[in-house]
Amino acid sequence: MSGVTFNQLIKTIEDALAVVARKGKDKFDITLMKVELELSVSATDKFSGGVKLDWGVSIDVGGKMESTNAHVLSLTLIPVNKTIKLGTEKDELADAILELAKAITETDQTKFVVREGVVDVSFLVNSEGSLKVLVGSKTEKEGSHRMKLTFQPG
Repeated sequence: MSGVTFNQLIKTIEDALAVVARKGKDKFDITLMKVELELSVSATDKFSGGVKLDWGVSIDVGGKMESTNAHVLSLTLIPVNKTIKLGTEKDELADAILELAKAITETDQTKFVVREGVVDVSFLVNSEGSLKVLVGSKTEKEGSHRMKLTFQPG
């Protein structure tokens, strides 16, 4: 997440969620009820030092140490009953969420009643603050973030 602050990241996510909420309601008649967001950050400290002795025989003694600390910020976001400010229309994260969420309305309602649907998305952030959705069988990657969205039909 180099170069991007948490505030900038959350603003980018809020914009994407505004698109999801509006398009989800307009296109699929589903309501975004809540979003559980997990943002991961790691800090790495590197230490190095050394001594070089030269008494006829050169002796070079040195060492390196690296320490990494991982932190997670968890937020539960509940949309308020106000007009949601529009985010950017061409948003990869919003499009990926909506592609998964539309399955909520495509179930055979004569066989099962869908009370709610959950979409779980993993994503990375590049240095410019753009979000890249992770796809594939193994979506757990270092530095990835998660978003769990709960929708209700109707």
